[in-house]
Amino acid sequence: MKRSQAMRLSPEQVWQMVRTERLRLVEDLEELEPQQWNTASPCPGWDVRETPSGAAYPPLKQARR
Repeated sequence: MKRSQAMRLSPEQVWQMVRTERLRLVEDLEELEPQQWNTASPCPGWDVRETPSGAAYPPLKQARR
């Protein structure tokens, strides 16, 4: 079997992985102290509070299902 064939995932598998990683992110964020939320992030103009929002919402195509 070619490597490209072995690495293919179904859309359901991909979304399950995305869900798992989002839940892990939530667990990490729950441990932050209130003052840590205002820390500057590597994204110019964004703080820690704003950065996870990009990962929190599914793509529009998925949201319309």
